Amino acid sequence: MPFSEVLSQSFLLIRSWAWLIFPLAVFHIGWYVWIMYWELYWAKEEYENFIFLKIHLPREIESTPKSMEQVFHSIHGILGFVRTYDKVIWRQRQPWLSLELVGMNGNLYFIAVVEQKRRSVVESAFYSEYPDIEIEEVSDYTLSIPLNTPNKDWNLRGYDFVEGGEDIWQFKTYADWELEKEIEAGRKIDPVAQWAEACSNLKPGEHLWLQFIISPVASNEKNWFNRAVALRTRIDSRQTPPKPVIEQVFSGIGDFFRILGGINIEQEREEVERPRLPTTLEIKAVNALGMKLERPVFDVNIRGLYVSQRDIYLRARHAMLRGYVRPFTDYTNNWLRAHEKTETRLTHFLNFFPQTRIDIKRRRILWYYRMRFLRQEEPNVGQYGFSIENLLYRLNTLELASLFHFPGREAAAPGLRRLPFKKVKPPVELPTT
Repeated sequence: MPFSEVLSQSFLLIRSWAWLIFPLAVFHIGWYVWIMYWELYWAKEEYENFIFLKIHLPREIESTPKSMEQVFHSIHGILGFVRTYDKVIWRQRQPWLSLELVGMNGNLYFIAVVEQKRRSVVESAFYSEYPDIEIEEVSDYTLSIPLNTPNKDWNLRGYDFVEGGEDIWQFKTYADWELEKEIEAGRKIDPVAQWAEACSNLKPGEHLWLQFIISPVASNEKNWFNRAVALRTRIDSRQTPPKPVIEQVFSGIGDFFRILGGINIEQEREEVERPRLPTTLEIKAVNALGMKLERPVFDVNIRGLYVSQRDIYLRARHAMLRGYVRPFTDYTNNWLRAHEKTETRLTHFLNFFPQTRIDIKRRRILWYYRMRFLRQEEPNVGQYGFSIENLLYRLNTLELASLFHFPGREAAAPGLRRLPFKKVKPPVELPTT
């Protein structure tokens, strides 16, 4: 068939179905525009009420990351009630906050970005486990970087992190490194301590930022939980799964004729239906699922940026962002990776206005970072057409405490500033006159 005839037939086919294709395409794109509008609306509402808390570490921290896990248990208490209708139509979400590891000018800072009305909840959670820290309200450090970056003075590179597997699986945590025993053994493989060393090498004018935006998940959101429980039950079962009905019928007919032939089918059935023992990987999977399910979970976005003055910009420096998440990799369960659609480089083969497109992507992710935007969905134009990818995933308190915690006294990076002395509050009954 000539090409012109194929083209003509294709055009006629599209034309005959245009009444269905066009409205579906318009609705699909319109629904994404609706989603983005309301998500940006709620992000703006949150940002206008944010305050920025800088956490000063004491000279010595005896606590392990398990203490930070208790902090996340307390923070989960900010959970509110959001109707399903409001969540689906108006994209309203649970309140969120951002915990940030900020490397600037050779120093590492711990920043918590919370709503003003929830400040007391977050501060109480930290002070209950780390009574020797100091929390100070500061201004937004990202305001020192102009929003039109990249420009003639500044350049940047960044991306969002997503999970490599399904979010019902757990990646490697501090329990796997036995950091809970660090008081006796010393914290030797702490990723936060390694991050502090990396930030100590930053020159004045260089910035490495990591933010963990978290929003508590209500216990009545059963979709994720039921999916994980069903998978654990299926793996944990040692019995052979039941056969389909039609297969059972044919098997019964076959058994009837074998009995007529004098064959002992009971012995055959015992050999065939012998319970199957779980493999080593299945046992590990069941344990990982159990640890994931037994703790409160959060919706999470993880975002990283490398920002630098253009004359000292080091292209390879952004690899430190990926290097931070490498120790959490467990390819038998889950891991973290940079999302290719959010990377501030071109991923499409079309080479139209490349520098302009790169600049737009970089300015957009800088704006997302500054707004502490809990980014739920991302458009994707791939080989199967226009689709919307989900960028939110769920981590429990154990995983979050592994990603964000305070390094112990063994971490001696030059950029890790600590309080020079311990402050003690005066006794309550002390006379004032």
